[in-house]
Amino acid sequence: MEQIVIGKPMRSRDGGPRVAKRSALRTAAHLAAGVTVLMLLPSGDCWAEGSSFPQRERIKAMRVFVADSLTKVLRELEEGESPLRQGPARISACRNERESLQVVVGAGEQPLSQVRVEVSDLRHEAGGAVIPSARTLANPVGYVKTNRPRYPVDRVGWWPDPLMPSGPVAVEAGGRQPFWITVHVPDSAAPGRYMGAISVSAEGLADREVGLELTVWDFTLAATPPLASAIPIYQSTLSHFYNRWPIPQSMLRNYWDMLFTHRLSSDIIRERNMRAVLDGPETDPSDYYRAIDEGLEYCFPRGMTAFRLALLPGGPDLTEEQQERLIAYLSDFAKHLDARGWLDHAFVYVRDEPPDDKAPEVLKELKTVHRANPRLRAGLCGPVTGPLVELCENEVDICVLHMLNIARGGAPAQANMDRWRRENKVLWMYVACDVRHPYPNIFIDYPLMDCRILPWLCWECDVEGFAYWTAIHWGEENLKGDRPEEKWPNRPWVAANFVSRWGHQYNGDGHLIYPGPNGTALSSIRLEALRDGMEDYEYVWLIEKGVERLEKMGRRPELVTEARQWLEGQSVVRSFTEWCHEPEALLAAREELADLIVRVGRATHR
Repeated sequence: MEQIVIGKPMRSRDGGPRVAKRSALRTAAHLAAGVTVLMLLPSGDCWAEGSSFPQRERIKAMRVFVADSLTKVLRELEEGESPLRQGPARISACRNERESLQVVVGAGEQPLSQVRVEVSDLRHEAGGAVIPSARTLANPVGYVKTNRPRYPVDRVGWWPDPLMPSGPVAVEAGGRQPFWITVHVPDSAAPGRYMGAISVSAEGLADREVGLELTVWDFTLAATPPLASAIPIYQSTLSHFYNRWPIPQSMLRNYWDMLFTHRLSSDIIRERNMRAVLDGPETDPSDYYRAIDEGLEYCFPRGMTAFRLALLPGGPDLTEEQQERLIAYLSDFAKHLDARGWLDHAFVYVRDEPPDDKAPEVLKELKTVHRANPRLRAGLCGPVTGPLVELCENEVDICVLHMLNIARGGAPAQANMDRWRRENKVLWMYVACDVRHPYPNIFIDYPLMDCRILPWLCWECDVEGFAYWTAIHWGEENLKGDRPEEKWPNRPWVAANFVSRWGHQYNGDGHLIYPGPNGTALSSIRLEALRDGMEDYEYVWLIEKGVERLEKMGRRPELVTEARQWLEGQSVVRSFTEWCHEPEALLAAREELADLIVRVGRATHR
């Protein structure tokens, strides 16, 4: 039997479709001719003339929903999952902030093809100001299949994670396809409400439209974030995936930029074999210095907060000859950096989680760094208490502390950290694969709230930086192949990218960025959530600095009290195991923070 679709009928008072008189005549004529008339409802469902209302679609149809940036939208609706909502979509952000949401396209009984999502210009409700569509991105969310990991998880299977390049995609029958939409608010944006639309199209169907409302708060995020970060991008990994050496500078910068746009930074500009430096012979460092200079000149204006001058290889105790070679190398390098005003941003990474029995060797390496230049900062990773700390702490400038060592260290750990702050040491925190619920981590099969809460925990325990061992540990299985065309996305991504020496699998550990075509970098929804956490941290930082200014000026004591009470009573994060798990509660807290920042800012500038 032939079928046709007419109109988008209005709903009548009894809930059924209201049809205009002329349409009703056409309907009667069609019924007489044996043609079934289907009316497309605003929801995307179809109603068949003569059937009860509504009847689910019998033909190809498309449903459109919205979701926040903390929801992992699975391919198909699962039992117990909260339903998605229809538009309009509403987000808020300050100037120079990126804010995201999701538009989810659902297919009916037939698949959809050539599905596209586009965002219009956003126009200020008062007229004049416009945030152009070029400031927005709309990326289809990809899925990767996880293995059963070492840590307990709610489910094993397909999880949303990579943000694929913009472009049309297909949606399977009965399936769902989220699109990740990000708006970057310009530095010059006028505060207030902006209005626009998100259009969704699919081959053979009428376009759908979802309203988009953006509230711009009257303050601005700095170019360089207040929370330092150190997340290496290893050139050797890029070389192995793309089968190129040396890798082009443009490719490396693509990956640096992916971190910078998420308010994070790599701490490596160019890898150097320090074992070769220790064992000699001496080589001319001019080319290496030139590469470092070009990298730092590129990175600092984009938000770099610290960089690693060297990573000592560890191993056997340094001989006298090796110490002298190391001193000569670091001394000359420090002099080069100091002449360009960069020395205070540099550090030497001495060892990664050394055991207590290596304390004498670690102490010797720390002292060697300071013999090269007393201003050169030495970083040590791992412990907060214990024999190694007791022996070496006086020579450590940057204490890179494992979250679990802080959380489980009790009063001794807290006492050490308090003393180090008084001594003006720099404290950073990191997570590793052994951090599991109820502690937060960055695994693919953990909620996005875990990623977002990590910078909040940095604020709660008063550390100045966040470190992570790398953003591109893609794993041996994903690196296999002689050509990039033989690798992902042309074959499935192995989510268990990190496998321990004991064979334990971890989904997404050390992995926040996916390899894109031709050396481009692709984000993940976990990286997006971590960026939002970095921006949340800056909200808290801004209110603390604003309150300090108000107190010094002697203005608005009632506002000072209100802000301090909010900070002391907030429920987003109380400890490493007591933190907010509900997106709605965190987003509400963020709105309250933004309102406080605006009011404190106006009070300090009146």
